[in-house]
Amino acid sequence: MHLGSEIAAGRGNPQEAAARRESPLEGRSFMFNQPQAYGVGAHQSIVQPSPSHIIQLWQAYLANVDPMMKVIHAPTVQYIILGQIGRPSMAANEQALMSAIYLISAVSMTNGDCGPTLHQSRGELIHEFRTVTENALSAAGFVTTTDIIVLQALVLYLAALRAIGETPYVWSMTGLAIRIAGTIGLARDGIVLGLPPFECEMRRRLWWAIVYLDARTAELVGQDGDLLLRDYDVHLPANLNDTELFPNMQRIHGDRPAATDTIYVQYRATVATCLRAMPNVTGPVGTWQKMRATDVPVSEKLEVISAVSKRLDGELLRHCDSTVPLQKLTINSVNTMLTKMRLVGNVPLPNSPTTSSGEGYQDNIFEYSLKIVQLQLELWTEPSLQKWKWHWQGQFQWV
Repeated sequence: MHLGSEIAAGRGNPQEAAARRESPLEGRSFMFNQPQAYGVGAHQSIVQPSPSHIIQLWQAYLANVDPMMKVIHAPTVQYIILGQIGRPSMAANEQALMSAIYLISAVSMTNGDCGPTLHQSRGELIHEFRTVTENALSAAGFVTTTDIIVLQALVLYLAALRAIGETPYVWSMTGLAIRIAGTIGLARDGIVLGLPPFECEMRRRLWWAIVYLDARTAELVGQDGDLLLRDYDVHLPANLNDTELFPNMQRIHGDRPAATDTIYVQYRATVATCLRAMPNVTGPVGTWQKMRATDVPVSEKLEVISAVSKRLDGELLRHCDSTVPLQKLTINSVNTMLTKMRLVGNVPLPNSPTTSSGEGYQDNIFEYSLKIVQLQLELWTEPSLQKWKWHWQGQFQWV
């Protein structure tokens, strides 16, 4: 119960409010928006799924979540996940990460997926794993942590909650994740800090995941979301498959000129760096302000769109195959992004006779809107993309 709800309840029935405050058995966690059990062992009762359920949840994570997030190195974490089966206990940081993986895996599944394989409804699993994750995060001391594994767990936890619509809560808690990232020095590239290559790459992945979480949640609550992009020197994630990375590697080989399993994450980070690098603007928010401004010539807006389009095409689209689902999603996202820029910027259609003057945009607004609707419908109706619906349904819909 939120504080405001508690006050409202207290005004309506002071006796009930007093009884709730005095109850030693139940209440609300200070940090988590969930009922919590108080008393001895409240944060020690970590429940593990059965071995078969662990494997099913992990497979769901690999298929549904990992391509969208890339917060962890799947081969390394798989060793931990499979290794925990039959173990009586785990390190607190690993327990937090495992629990968050189970939670977001359940969120990514449908009722049809959960019932036959996990023998519970999706809602029941989400409630159970959310409680387990919050207990595990608390046991790991996540509020003051400097452990990157705990921060990975927190980011997965917040991504899961955003997908089920808890936007205001995620917005507030993302601020905590940003502070933890600052304490860890995540805004500085690992090379600058002299860290091993594998650790550098994991830090980059986590940094860009937080940047994305902050920006998309900000969009939903009507706030600016480029705080993390004002002062950083973090490189883009390497364009490599997870199988090409391993903890003891001495150096990371150059990016492969191909669409790897990080293609969608590459797209998100590339867009952020593009918008930040535009001349005479302050970060991505400044770029969008420039696109909306009525006193900026259409020619300047076209230069911005052209620069973004050229980079996305040169680094990403030219490697994509629309018959491969993850690459199809990336193509869709790029097209949505460029159409959105034209719509927001009042930019006429390409090859329109009004391109130089900007007049006649109202005649084109229907075509831009229709294109965005078509792109969004593809996401919702294309069978090969449905396993990622959990990810985009929690975002601002351009329909």
